[in-house]
Amino acid sequence: MIIMGKKLQINMQERKLVPYYRKTAVENKKMKSISWNCIVNCITKALIPPCGVLVLLLICLSFLILNGCGRRHEIVSIRAGQYKVYSYQNSGNRAKVSLLKKHFSRWQGTKYRNGGMSHSGIDCSGFSVVTYRDLFGIKLPRTTTKQAERGRAVSKSGLRAGDLVFFKTGRYQKHVGIYMEKGRFVHASTSRGVMISNLKDRYWRKSYWKGRRL
Repeated sequence: MIIMGKKLQINMQERKLVPYYRKTAVENKKMKSISWNCIVNCITKALIPPCGVLVLLLICLSFLILNGCGRRHEIVSIRAGQYKVYSYQNSGNRAKVSLLKKHFSRWQGTKYRNGGMSHSGIDCSGFSVVTYRDLFGIKLPRTTTKQAERGRAVSKSGLRAGDLVFFKTGRYQKHVGIYMEKGRFVHASTSRGVMISNLKDRYWRKSYWKGRRL
């Protein structure tokens, strides 16, 4: 009886141990899966941020390059004493004419003064320098001869608003103005200061030299 009792006790202990071992095996599997998930998450967190930053940097760089190509020159519009920037290349002829008219109204009647660059007196090349600087954001050389070397040649019939027009007014003298529309151009005349003249006028028709576009 004692032997039988011992056998029963052993069997009961084995039955209790079996579920314990099964439970332990399941928990081990769960622990392994949890540990693998942790490893994968850590690797993902370590790798994704640099990749995301790299993609953002590439996008920003592309945006800057495209912007740089599209804004080679700029127009600055005068509005209530302030400057508003426009794209020079994409602005139409009418927009440039409007800007030149506003600019002329600010300088109209300013007397001619050789070497001048202000409202107290200005010469022809100085006026083109100021106009291109204030309206178009473009830096021009100070002398008419150097300005005549800038840009590309434009035929008289193909002139557009903003083009430079040059004249030979004497054996060694040259004059420059800025074309507006319909044969009219704005310039600083030696006799009447800042004014608007017409290429069809006899004097300017005879002395016309060439046109340049920047």
